[in-house]
Amino acid sequence: MTGARLGELDIDQVHSANEESKVDWNKVPVDTLVRVRNRKENEWVMRYFKGIDERRTSYKFLVWTDGKTSKTVGGFGMETWKYCELVEVEDNGK
Repeated sequence: MTGARLGELDIDQVHSANEESKVDWNKVPVDTLVRVRNRKENEWVMRYFKGIDERRTSYKFLVWTDGKTSKTVGGFGMETWKYCELVEVEDNGK
């Protein structure tokens, strides 16, 4: 992600990974940029990935709160979400 923080990303810099692809969430690194939402009709919210709780059947995606990362969260700072997708960030030399 070349050091850009969540609040500094332009919408043109963010491209969704293929929604149809199957992601092995256990192999996704902590602090990977993702989009999350709880209902299909809701807007996506950008967050940084913490992990996945395989014991849950729903709301199993764990992310850091308020766009923070494992390095900046401090304390508990975790949220659970129902839907999650990877995003790719282009490096425009900014």
